[in-house]
Amino acid sequence: GLDDEYFLLVSRLAWWKRVEEAIAAFNMLDLPLVVAGEGPEAAKLRRMAKQNIRFIGAQDDSTIRELMAGAKALIHPSLEDFGMTAVEAMAEGTPVVAYGLGGALETVSEGVSGVFYEDADPLALADAVRRMREQDWSAKAIKDSVQKFGRERFEEAMKEVVSSEG
Repeated sequence: GLDDEYFLLVSRLAWWKRVEEAIAAFNMLDLPLVVAGEGPEAAKLRRMAKQNIRFIGAQDDSTIRELMAGAKALIHPSLEDFGMTAVEAMAEGTPVVAYGLGGALETVSEGVSGVFYEDADPLALADAVRRMREQDWSAKAIKDSVQKFGRERFEEAMKEVVSSEG
């Protein structure tokens, strides 16, 4: 089975998702990281990664939810309009370590449901993971923080996105 403590990254393994940054940070931290996802960068990232990093490929939604529920935190290095992965992790009561730009700013609440880092580099990410580990997190507070992103709210947001693009 997995270690008691592991961090989780769920992403398409493509360069613009900044997974490389997370691999470099966890190479430094020497903490267990589980990477779920496939993509064109997979082979390169596997070569980069030290022994504390495990690649498990693409997984179905229920497996991802279980992994999220058990993780110490979700690592979210990519810049996205609306980080659905982050919201899903928080819905499981798991804090998020997120790059502090874009959609994460609307969904993650600093100190309540996660921590941000400002610079897109491995040192900043590693520092954010350290800060995250020093804090006591309430799974209930994290879950409560994303209630507003429930199905209705999400569907409304999607309609707005679709109509604004049309």
